[in-house]
Amino acid sequence: MKIPVIIFLAAISFIINGCRSYNPAGNFIITDITEETGFGGPSHPDSLGGHGIMWSDVTKNGFPDVYITMNWKSPGIEYPELFYTNDGRYNFPELAKQFGIDDVDGGSHGAVFADLNNNGYFDLINGSTLTVDGGPASNRIYENMGGEYFTDRTPVSIRNTFENTRGVVAFDFNRNGLLDIVFITGWRGAADAHERNEIYINQGDFNFIKYDLDIFENAVAAQGVIATDFDGDGNIDILSCNMGGNMLILKNDGNNGMYIVDPAEYGIKHRAYSGITTGDLNNNGLLDLILVYNTGGGRPHEAYLYMNNGDKSFIHTHTFENVDGYMAGLADLDLDTYLDIVFDGHPYVYLNNGDGTFRKGPEIPLVNIDDPRCVAFADINDNGNLDFAFAVKRDINRLYRNDYNGPNRWLKINLYAPNGQAGAFGAKVYLYDTDGNLIGMREAKSSYGYLAQDDPVIHFGTRGHRRVNVRVEFITGEVTELSNVRTNRTITIR
Repeated sequence: MKIPVIIFLAAISFIINGCRSYNPAGNFIITDITEETGFGGPSHPDSLGGHGIMWSDVTKNGFPDVYITMNWKSPGIEYPELFYTNDGRYNFPELAKQFGIDDVDGGSHGAVFADLNNNGYFDLINGSTLTVDGGPASNRIYENMGGEYFTDRTPVSIRNTFENTRGVVAFDFNRNGLLDIVFITGWRGAADAHERNEIYINQGDFNFIKYDLDIFENAVAAQGVIATDFDGDGNIDILSCNMGGNMLILKNDGNNGMYIVDPAEYGIKHRAYSGITTGDLNNNGLLDLILVYNTGGGRPHEAYLYMNNGDKSFIHTHTFENVDGYMAGLADLDLDTYLDIVFDGHPYVYLNNGDGTFRKGPEIPLVNIDDPRCVAFADINDNGNLDFAFAVKRDINRLYRNDYNGPNRWLKINLYAPNGQAGAFGAKVYLYDTDGNLIGMREAKSSYGYLAQDDPVIHFGTRGHRRVNVRVEFITGEVTELSNVRTNRTITIR
């Protein structure tokens, strides 16, 4: 008699909860909350075009807000970006115009929230792609004015440069405690012509000087870009996609210079069309790689998993076939300490087995989703579970809640650099149990994959650990250590 009861209860759960999927083994349900929260964006066909997602707590109320870049049918159509504030009660009003960051143009792709003046507030870098008449556009920088609104602080050096910007990253190139900016142009890479990437060095007080570094400006790159110390040498490098050739690996030499490295030197033999993701997938303290590639000019895509050997080389261990979307997003959705994978638009989560292999997890309700581009994660209600959003080009954007209900615990770290910089991009955060065994590692970074920015608050699942030790290695060399930290809460490290 027990089996029919279980089936009946599962059926009731599905009916009551509407568009949900249930996986008892995974201990969590993914729920589409787009409609009830007011999330999603304009529904008129000429006003769609979601591309990038950027999370951060702009308003300083303890709940992450979200920015979505828009682009589709230019020329002749104005595309404002979307900005949803979050009150922590599942209300997401769209207030881009009121906050001064609607950035009306012919379309944008990349953007990043970054603390550009080290005052603890996240400013906004917007990578404009097109003017309304279809020409190349100039990018914009907006200062966060105490969480109440933004003001345009774009310096002349950026305002007077016109390119078709796609990817955007903020990172401390010269390790002086100020975030510099990289703009990647073009969408095809090797097939694009007459487009130049841009790098700007932060002088303080929103003064940026264009850095004339020919090897970077002329590098073949497109779409997704990530600033990451992927090989563990202490320098933040630039990795970017290329539709028509090898992915770009632009090594930082640690002395204000860069040089291009053939991916084959690292054992990387596959291409990256749209998204490059780094993360510690087996909790050994090393960053692994996932590359997303378009094999036939359309969908579905393939994704290539490369595990880090620890000797500045990688080995291809698995190909994810028939995945939708443009990138792999990483988050510990079931709080077991291991980063799981969400491919934007894919119908289910890939749960991490902890050894570099994955299994099918809970379903993601898609409801006829059309052309998903990006996925990014944030804990929208401050309950310790990471939720996520999809940017969708040919339909409304989607917001999903992670209803984890298992026994595992968590820790969130609101990270500031010693100079006050919110997010402390470039830092590495190591979590240990109280016996000194590594639980996991996270790298603080501005963006990754295809135009994605997770909430900069660092998130760990801790399984059953009620107390842990934390070590933070900042990009400028300082180290902070905390012992016997209680879990199931958010801490601040400055």
